[in-house]
Amino acid sequence: YDLRVDRVETQITAKLRDKLAQAQSANEMLRVFSKFNALFFKPKIRGAIQEYQAHLLQTVTKDIEALRKKFLERYHLTEASHMNKLRDIPNISGKIMWARQIERKLNIYMDRVKDVLGINWEQHQEGKQLKDMGERFQ
Repeated sequence: YDLRVDRVETQITAKLRDKLAQAQSANEMLRVFSKFNALFFKPKIRGAIQEYQAHLLQTVTKDIEALRKKFLERYHLTEASHMNKLRDIPNISGKIMWARQIERKLNIYMDRVKDVLGINWEQHQEGKQLKDMGERFQ
């Protein structure tokens, strides 16, 4: 039994590495991570993805920081404000829509962290940092 499990893990690890190596963008890597994240509790598989995890976590951290800067920018100075004026949307409604869009993007980034680190992402050191960053942002 153990030999079969080991052989299957080796095959999965090889396939995972191939797919991650073929990925041309961070979004493609995130898709691969989301497909395989149920297997991240296996030490052999976790070892195979660690080099890609660090890169993707840096990308997500940068994205969250950019989103935070965008949120700190005044709404009336944004392109969204100008577009809402053209669409004849009241300023308050536009601000609410803009804030909700940013909140949805933040939730998407937190889901990405979950996909990269696995189910118990909040227990990882990087996961804790990103969770704290997301909570402070909200």
